[in-house]
Amino acid sequence: MMFNNSINTAVLAATLLFKSTDAINCPNARLIKAQGGPDNTCGGGTNHYWPVDYGLDACHAWQGTGTDGRLHTNSAKKMRCDGGVFKFTQYAGNLICDGTGVDKEIGTTCEQDIPPTIYTVGLDLSCCIDPDGDACKALTGQPSAREGSDIFLDGQECEADGGTPPPTPLPTPLPTPLPTPLPTPLPTPLPTPLPTPLPTPLPTPLPTPLPTPLPTPLPTPLPTPQPVTPSPTKTILTKAPTTNKPTPSGTASSCDEDTCNAIRRPMICNRSGCCVYNRRQNKCMLGSL
Repeated sequence: MMFNNSINTAVLAATLLFKSTDAINCPNARLIKAQGGPDNTCGGGTNHYWPVDYGLDACHAWQGTGTDGRLHTNSAKKMRCDGGVFKFTQYAGNLICDGTGVDKEIGTTCEQDIPPTIYTVGLDLSCCIDPDGDACKALTGQPSAREGSDIFLDGQECEADGGTPPPTPLPTPLPTPLPTPLPTPLPTPLPTPLPTPLPTPLPTPLPTPLPTPLPTPLPTPLPTPQPVTPSPTKTILTKAPTTNKPTPSGTASSCDEDTCNAIRRPMICNRSGCCVYNRRQNKCMLGSL
């Protein structure tokens, strides 16, 4: 135990040789928040707020007692963001970034650090991911390390023991959810009207049959007239008036030839004479009584 205390005392004395006695007002800067500890899942540890704006040549240093009870002194330079990851070169055992440095980087995954008993993870890299965003603006202040540690810039201690820790960033407010609109009620459907019944069609009356026309009777043929045979009548010839001219003997003064020819009688006589039907000549001729 006495040997360990002697070593701690020697380290402290050597460190004080590089420590300026005049504290300065270290400027605020945009920061990233990292956590380191012995848990290999980064389930716990101490927080370290690293400056992003100090530039590649600025030397950021911290000094404090670790969980092992020993005094730890470290410094870093070339601090920068690269693709959402924070990178730097760390120097052990001094406050002025002297000697051979070890390049390191802090991302969002838990990684084994140097020394290998330490595991480190970035808890808030907003200022590397979106330097102008609201989350980064809320993470602005002076760098700080493990509680009780002294913070240095280019070998000079920053005012206020342990530095002025950055303000605890306000939690990013969740966006105010828009009020859930009440569901638009579906329009009350109008009752489906009952279908208007079609009017009952009146029975189609059977067509009145046209009266069956009686057959047109064939005209009764007129009886064929039978030739009328005139009854034989005695034709009385009218005696032609006599003249002073003598009538030739044996002849009649006139003969009704039409009548004679019509009946074709051999002889028709009257007071004047007879008309004799001459068959050879087929005509009536006057004859004597």
